[in-house]
Amino acid sequence: MLNVVSGYAPQVGCELEEKERFWSELDEVTESIPMGERVVIGADFNGHVGEGNRGDEDVMGKFGVKERNLEGQMVVDFAKRMDRAVVNTYFLKREEHRVTYKSGGRRTQVDYILCRRGNLKEISDCKVVVGESVARQHRMVVCRMTLMVCKKKRSKIEVKEENQVVEAEKEGMLVLESERMLEEWRRSVLVPIFKNKGDVQSCSNYRGIKLMSHTMKLWERIVEARLRKVAEICEQQYGFMPRKSTTDAIFALRILMEKYRDGQRELHCEFVDLEKAYDRVPREELWYCMRKSGVAEKYVRVVQDMYERSRTVVRCAVGQTEGYKVEVGLHQGLALSPFLFAIVMDQLSEEVRQESPCTMMFADDIVICSGSREQVEEDLERVKKVQEFKYLGSTVQSNGECGKE
Repeated sequence: MLNVVSGYAPQVGCELEEKERFWSELDEVTESIPMGERVVIGADFNGHVGEGNRGDEDVMGKFGVKERNLEGQMVVDFAKRMDRAVVNTYFLKREEHRVTYKSGGRRTQVDYILCRRGNLKEISDCKVVVGESVARQHRMVVCRMTLMVCKKKRSKIEVKEENQVVEAEKEGMLVLESERMLEEWRRSVLVPIFKNKGDVQSCSNYRGIKLMSHTMKLWERIVEARLRKVAEICEQQYGFMPRKSTTDAIFALRILMEKYRDGQRELHCEFVDLEKAYDRVPREELWYCMRKSGVAEKYVRVVQDMYERSRTVVRCAVGQTEGYKVEVGLHQGLALSPFLFAIVMDQLSEEVRQESPCTMMFADDIVICSGSREQVEEDLERVKKVQEFKYLGSTVQSNGECGKE
């Protein structure tokens, strides 16, 4: 732990009582820091510790400025009392790199950095930065301190935790064999999250996130990993796929536009965004798409069991509702839902898909590009036309311009 203390001592003309009060408060702050922790004090002490260190070799070096005054002696006394070292004075520098205060014809040293004497070996340099003024007369003092960061040892797993992992694995195997989940896994809490757009009083501007047990999440991860091995998703899908992101899709779309523009050729793009797609996926359609994607019937039944008899409550500011059953859509915020949605979109877009980048998808955001106006107009008869469209973090306009959202 490194503690940094900043201070400002009373000026030379102030009453002695005020100065003693400052040093008393600094003593209290310093003593409150545990011995095992490092501490660096940086302050305008308004005192001159002076050149030379005869009799004070334990707390300061030889390289001060001018002669010591009463206020500088207070700095040295504090260093002896608290086992500190005045860092500035240990490094041989030109006077220009030691003077911390310049005003008119006056050039002196009143700003100091102090550390524990035992930590002095960790400081390799200390000087004034010439030309960098912190205030009108004061100049910045910097020191270089090297700290060794210890690697945190990984805590050993306790027998109780290990048993919990083993039991969870056993439960997962039993569920897979029986194709029936534990009843406590079926209960969930729905929390509405505001989308940060539109009217806060409108329910349509909230996204519902389901909170379920950690064991259920682990079970979903296991099922997802197995589904990804058997279900093939088209290369045009950039959402929820390994080693793919929105950046790739945006880059491909912009390059495609530039190539067509350079060749003075027409490029027509159709953008489709399915409204509340997660919430409106029919369950029967999901089972059909899974089977068509090559998912084994056993895993179809396992996923069906996840959605059967599941009950949820809505948590809001005034409490929770009674439990109810949701019979349509995918579970928001769960590990398996994104890949299930990718399976559905893969089957729904099969008839209109072209080779990438002429067709690209990110979850329910789809873009279909073509050099044929007739082909695009045929699709546009079923889609509402707009002047600009927010797609994958960028605003695409009807004239082909593409800017940040």
